Amino acid sequence: MSLGLIEGSTSVMSWLGVGNVQGLVVGAETGDRRRNELALRGGIVGRNLPIVAVQAVPLRAGDLVVFATDGIADAFGGDVIPGMPPQQMADRILERHHRGHDDGLVLVAAFMGARHDR
Repeated sequence: MSLGLIEGSTSVMSWLGVGNVQGLVVGAETGDRRRNELALRGGIVGRNLPIVAVQAVPLRAGDLVVFATDGIADAFGGDVIPGMPPQQMADRILERHHRGHDDGLVLVAAFMGARHDR
């Protein structure tokens, strides 16, 4: 399970993860993938829960936040294209990276910016 909470007034996302739901933030302008990947902690929610650490990630308008379950191959980040509509991006990742032997889910959200930035 992975969870992200975006504080609109500060443009900061706090996120954490246990298990194997990957998270990635891709920069809107540069497509920079190295800015932040969710640091996952091994464990099972409800059974073997580790101590989790919340990461704070600054967001800029247009940045993409992507979550993918373990049915999606780890290399999906290479198919995240800034500017592509989120639904089209999720469909593309699912089509190209679904492992086939497990269920797969991809969530793509574009951060529109803080209210004061619009």
